[in-house]
Amino acid sequence: MDLETRISALNDKINLTQGVPPTPTGTVADKQALEVVSTPAAHALMIPQSKAAPKALPKKAPVTPAAHPATRKASFASDPSLDRFREAKILFDTRRYSDAIVEFSDFIKNEPDHPLAPSAQYHLAMGYLEQKEYKLAEDEFNRVLLSYPHSSHVPDTLLALHRVSEALKKAPRATYFKEKLLSQFPNSPQAKAFSATRPLPTEKPESGFESSEEPKLIEKPVTPTAPEPPAHGDAAHS
Repeated sequence: MDLETRISALNDKINLTQGVPPTPTGTVADKQALEVVSTPAAHALMIPQSKAAPKALPKKAPVTPAAHPATRKASFASDPSLDRFREAKILFDTRRYSDAIVEFSDFIKNEPDHPLAPSAQYHLAMGYLEQKEYKLAEDEFNRVLLSYPHSSHVPDTLLALHRVSEALKKAPRATYFKEKLLSQFPNSPQAKAFSATRPLPTEKPESGFESSEEPKLIEKPVTPTAPEPPAHGDAAHS
């Protein structure tokens, strides 16, 4: 071994103790291979897959929480339509029927599809009935059957139409509504209590005078009879 080789080996030994990589002494091909390994691209290929950067997870869309039941109840309680119906019902319950009729009419006009519209129509007709406006009541009760045929007020409406027809002296219509009530709602309280309902008073006379007393029966006059002739024995005795 020549002197240069020994010096080179000694330098490599010193460099290894100090952490410096040895100087390549191979052929040109070895030097090129070492240069390729030392490039950044080669280092990237040598990185294990376990140390690769983790993929970002897809972000979930934020979930909007549902409204609390108390919040929904508060919004329903503050419904302006419901407030108008309550005011009209208070007027009806306090027997202010004229004012109630106006409020119920306005409610139906503005809210024809509201869940309380059938009840408003029924109470509108009842307002006319309480005022003994039987013709107007008949028209409004008929609207209950035409506009809201599946309403829970239908049995009451049929009973009211029967009574109104009797008051207007429309016997065929009174019979029709009676049979309709008994056939369609035989087990309803209205049908069971049908026989207990009293007929309404007759329609107001055109003169506007309405007597509160029942008419009295007029007795037939008694025809006087001729006195019987006295017996013959009594005449001779006298």
